[in-house]
Amino acid sequence: MSLLSPKKFIAGFLTLVCISCSTSKNKFLNREYHTLNTRYNVLFNGKEALAVGEEILEKVHEDNFFEILPVEPITLKGENFDDSTIVPGFDRAEEKAVKAIQKHSMNIGSVQYNRQIDAAYLLLGKARYYDRRFFPALEAFNFLLVSETTLKTYNEGRIWKEKTNIRLNNNDLAIENLRPLANSLQPYDPNYSLCNATLSEAFINKKQLDSASFYMDRAAQFEKKKSKKARYLFISGQLYEALSDYDAALLAYYQIITLKRKVPKKFNINARLKSFLLVRAEDTLSDVTALDKMLKIYENNAFKHSIYRTMANYYRQMENDSLTLHYLKQSLESPEIDRYTRIYNYTDLIDLNFNRGNYLSAGSYLDTLIPLYPEKSLLQKRTQRKRNNLEDVIAFEGIVKETDSLLFLMGLSKEEQLLFFENDLNKKREAERLQTLKDTKRTGLFFTGKQRSNFYFYNPSLVVKGKQQYLATWGNRPNVDNWRSARLLQGIENVEQKESKQEVVAPEIVVETPENFVKRLAQKTKNKDSIIDSNHQAYLQLGMIYKEKYKNNPLAINRLTHLMEQSPVEKYAAPALYHLFKIHEGNTTGLANKYKERLIQNHPETIFAKMLRDPENFSLDGVQTPKTQYEKLYEKFLAQEYEAVIEDSEALAVFNSGNAIEPKFKLLKANAIGRLQGVLAWKVALEEFINESPKTPEGELAKSLVDQLNATDNLAEKGKKFKNYKWVYPFLKTDTLKTEMFYNRLTKGIKDYMPRWRVSFDSYDAEYNFIVVHGIRNRYKIDRWLKNEVNQKEDDLKTNYFVVLAHEFRSIIKNKTWKAILNTNEE
Repeated sequence: MSLLSPKKFIAGFLTLVCISCSTSKNKFLNREYHTLNTRYNVLFNGKEALAVGEEILEKVHEDNFFEILPVEPITLKGENFDDSTIVPGFDRAEEKAVKAIQKHSMNIGSVQYNRQIDAAYLLLGKARYYDRRFFPALEAFNFLLVSETTLKTYNEGRIWKEKTNIRLNNNDLAIENLRPLANSLQPYDPNYSLCNATLSEAFINKKQLDSASFYMDRAAQFEKKKSKKARYLFISGQLYEALSDYDAALLAYYQIITLKRKVPKKFNINARLKSFLLVRAEDTLSDVTALDKMLKIYENNAFKHSIYRTMANYYRQMENDSLTLHYLKQSLESPEIDRYTRIYNYTDLIDLNFNRGNYLSAGSYLDTLIPLYPEKSLLQKRTQRKRNNLEDVIAFEGIVKETDSLLFLMGLSKEEQLLFFENDLNKKREAERLQTLKDTKRTGLFFTGKQRSNFYFYNPSLVVKGKQQYLATWGNRPNVDNWRSARLLQGIENVEQKESKQEVVAPEIVVETPENFVKRLAQKTKNKDSIIDSNHQAYLQLGMIYKEKYKNNPLAINRLTHLMEQSPVEKYAAPALYHLFKIHEGNTTGLANKYKERLIQNHPETIFAKMLRDPENFSLDGVQTPKTQYEKLYEKFLAQEYEAVIEDSEALAVFNSGNAIEPKFKLLKANAIGRLQGVLAWKVALEEFINESPKTPEGELAKSLVDQLNATDNLAEKGKKFKNYKWVYPFLKTDTLKTEMFYNRLTKGIKDYMPRWRVSFDSYDAEYNFIVVHGIRNRYKIDRWLKNEVNQKEDDLKTNYFVVLAHEFRSIIKNKTWKAILNTNEE
């Protein structure tokens, strides 16, 4: 028997391969070739890529252990759920799945002869699912489920389809489809844990925690992969905690602990910490010792933030606020702290500071917390709103701190001032030196012993000393050319100001020496009265805010009492005494009567004293709530009853001082003053209101109004002047009946003779009202109408009026210049 030559063998093999490559022939070689090629070539690479992506998600995903964990992580930190993933591997897995389907599918006569195509569709759906393209993923799973496949692949496809429905918030549909499958699968089935965990996730989304814990417990007990088992057990423990079944929760956490190094460290540590809080004994020493031991283990360094936070929680339960604050700060200083722990630490610090009345510290922590939330998220908006509510407290506390310091320094002799600033500078420089040493030790740039470098830039102490010496010699000068010349620096600032065409305040160069600080203090002493006024106003506002807004009477008493010790003027003393009376009213100390007598005796003409002296006759027309009070007052404003608005707003100040609605009353009063007294008086009233309520929305509105007044030269009339006349009759406000009769008569006559004219009733000032005829284009028509309408020589229609152009009338109304113009015309 002769052997084939090598050439003939190769030719035959190639022919056989070419024949078997066809996907349209149902032959043994064709089926096996495409099946093996799909399984061991294309799908193998695709599954490997998918596994890489899943591993990245599992290891890099930042879990929030303060809430129920996700059954399956699908996003990384900073990713937008609505966008495609940045995790590598899923796109390659999809590419391989598509290649398997396109090149190796053997769909002949509606029958699929490649046994691996079902696995390709499953891989395609998973890749799209992890890429967060859920509708295309649903399409792939649907293709899989309508084909003839093995029971294992079919069930897995059903589960993944419902996982996709859950991501699309179709939780009810997922529960309906998965519950029968979960109850029919046996524990040894490879899809058993996946099915139960997916069903539990749907119940978690529906807030049905009883059902969720049942199915999650089943998933956890029979999951073979240790990392998933730990996740399922932890979720099971969290669900039991939410259901107040602490024994079952403790058992779940203990199961994670017994897995030791077989599970990711984060689950083990957090399970230990959860167990600690659940079983803590009354003996605080043993509990803290247990946590201290965890801190000393090197492998736990990456989780110090969680351990410190657990210690803070423990002491918070023991109502030890000082230690709670200490360990929360220790947790925040841990280098490996995650975003969620940082958020919850700051939230707890904010709550603690609010409860203790440290609103400035709470505001500082809120500023740090806001950027940690996702941009424009609901939590960020709520936190920002909470921070905005502290604006007025922070502003006035800042004024108090600054003015108190200035007034204290102004009370010292010059020698005492020099000594004070010298000690203060020494403390500042020592703090800077210690902070630099601390920073260099942390970064490993600090050399000790013989290794210490004498080179300037490598010696932290010399660097700090050099910076301090520069500030003491040259001050805080900008980093520009010719920085030693103050005159040239001013020139540079002027050029920059002209180029930007904006108002730029040149930074003041501060040379840090005691003599220079004393010199600057002497300049401020000239404005001592203004500083005292700002100080007293801030103390009054703080007292009212703490009393009304935060219901913190001890802080309110502290601020108001301090104010009264400074012998303030009446506008601050009267409301302060009234609020002190209201705080102590009903107490048995007798302080309320002392404050009441002091108010009535020393400030008898104030609205506060009148209220206390005769409360029964102090009527507010039956108005009860601040909202209805404001609505009624605003109706009077629209009816041009400006005197009543001013008077009533002062009366209502007794009831609304310190309330959130108080700025609305003050702004309405300022606007009423402007309508009665003119633009200049309006501007003064607005500026006073801004000083009292700078950080409120109404204060911001008032500031914008003042800016508009400044930009328009107090609403000066500009632009073209049109030939449009106003025919004006002034009447004293005391002549009510006469004014009304005249208005009715003029309105009727104008309506019959000139329908295009219009008559209005306008309040001019505190003494006069105007009846004005509008729409007059030709002045001579006024004389013609008067000649036809009036027969009596002394009729009021023929006298006591004046006619001006529209722009002149607007100027009269805004600046209250009618009498001045009238006198000029008479001369």
